[in-house]
Amino acid sequence: MNPMATSVCLGPQNAVLIGTRGGEIIEAKGTQPPAVRMRAHFDLELWGLAMHPQNTEMVTVGRDAMLAVWDMPTRKQKLNIKLEGPADAVAFSNNGQHICVGFINGKFQAFDTNFNVLRQRADRAGKAIQCIKYSPDDQVVAMGGHDSLIITYDVTRNYAPLKKIRSHHSTVTHLDFTQDASALMSNCTSYEILFHDISTGK
Repeated sequence: MNPMATSVCLGPQNAVLIGTRGGEIIEAKGTQPPAVRMRAHFDLELWGLAMHPQNTEMVTVGRDAMLAVWDMPTRKQKLNIKLEGPADAVAFSNNGQHICVGFINGKFQAFDTNFNVLRQRADRAGKAIQCIKYSPDDQVVAMGGHDSLIITYDVTRNYAPLKKIRSHHSTVTHLDFTQDASALMSNCTSYEILFHDISTGK
């Protein structure tokens, strides 16, 4: 992500180990192509973390604009991509097939598990998305942000907007659906805990 070398040392069997500004350890050995042995988040803050609903993976996003999938038993990174900008929020769908990322510029992107973009939208006039939650049936996804709004989207219609819920007075920090997906609970930095009807947005 940032290839500038910050340290170099000689390893076993004349391998050269290079540490980079991007949090990587690269091994170069003889005429073989260099191999990345470790990669991690490397700059600014890391806010977004979500557990896979069915297996031992987690996904992270950070202000370094990296989206990464990790294998928890081995603590190793399995996959990563460079995003178009810094992000603070990430969520898995309950079936594990979608990953949704909320950016600090108010945009979101939904990916499949190979990091192909399924949908992207910008509905918040530059205000950061702070939290994302899929309904238990994966029909709806809700996103709360620094604009005090909760916006819901219809996942089954390619993330078409449903409701703009205007009830909080400050940044929305957490979201949770009822099991039947009929209601949404949320809280914010003004210490409000509110309950909303999903069908009406009230």
